Amino acid sequence: MNKRFLGGLLCAAMLCAAPALAMPGMGEGKAPVDKFPMMDKNKDGSVSREEFKAFFPQMQDGAFTAIDKDKDGAISHEEWQGFSKSHAMGRAGHPDAQMPPAGDAPKAMPLVTPPSK
Repeated sequence: MNKRFLGGLLCAAMLCAAPALAMPGMGEGKAPVDKFPMMDKNKDGSVSREEFKAFFPQMQDGAFTAIDKDKDGAISHEEWQGFSKSHAMGRAGHPDAQMPPAGDAPKAMPLVTPPSK
């Protein structure tokens, strides 16, 4: 067979396989799930520290503090959407990602509590 034909066939096969190599959940045409309604158990339009800890038991208090931009003691839907958007861009390596400032969380502690040994 012709080397050009085989080369073209190989390129076509690689292009077809590329989506299978992508990160799970990325580019599959599925919209990300908005977790805010699931966290807001009392349906008052905001997520309290207690609701946040119940939904994310492994999170440190610094995570809540970093998301609660207006420091009113609750996470609004707008604050959650802003965090979710910047968090997703940061995970995807987006150069314009705006993660919460490091000063908003304890410096020596991760936002997620490591599992017990």
